[in-house]
Amino acid sequence: MGTSTGQQIVDNIKDHLGNRATGQIGSRGVDDACMASLNKSIRQIAKKFNPDELRQELTIDVSSASNSYDLPSGTINSLSTTIKNINTAVLLEDGETTGTLLQRIFINTLDSIEPYKDPNRTGRPYAYVIWNEDVYLYPYPEEDYTLYLKTNLWPPAITLSQLNPLNDYWEDVLEAYSTYDLYAKLQQTRDAASWFNIYRQTLKDTKAILENKPDMVQDATSRDLHIGGFTGADPALNPFSKRGW
Repeated sequence: MGTSTGQQIVDNIKDHLGNRATGQIGSRGVDDACMASLNKSIRQIAKKFNPDELRQELTIDVSSASNSYDLPSGTINSLSTTIKNINTAVLLEDGETTGTLLQRIFINTLDSIEPYKDPNRTGRPYAYVIWNEDVYLYPYPEEDYTLYLKTNLWPPAITLSQLNPLNDYWEDVLEAYSTYDLYAKLQQTRDAASWFNIYRQTLKDTKAILENKPDMVQDATSRDLHIGGFTGADPALNPFSKRGW
């Protein structure tokens, strides 16, 4: 989490706008327009990267009565937010310390194999599906478990009084992208192009700093929708092991 509030970052952005720092930008007052661009820039960073401050471990209580559960919400800055992607899902029974790393299966794959909602097909789950806002386990759990999800979250939209959800390393990037976005909305193409180049250089410099802190950020493209390894059951009983999933 950063140490600057939305207002502090907006004040810095307004310094870059010169004589356009008052009045209206489009249909909004300048402060509102700056906050909209700031929240857009925070989300842009979350799209491209998986910053450490947006990672969170969430849990689901699994019972033998159901194989379908709502995806839990995360919390950043005391604000509720949704899961962007799941890195790993581990299932533990009471008293276990290691658990089972579940394999992610896409729903069309699972539907094509067998009726995964059949409560007569029970056992220790070793695969899961994400569909809409739900997680489905296969096979139908025969015991009570806890499902641990290591996730990356979407950043919540912040207000002027709330802290930036990203680390301070990103603040210069957020300012530059927001300033570019505002000049683009003002249709001042020369200033927009200049600030877009500043944004690109600032992003490059920030990534170079973070190369020495590899746990601080990951490129999202290397992790999103990753299908985890399979360790949970006899491969001969795993309907996915021979299908190249």
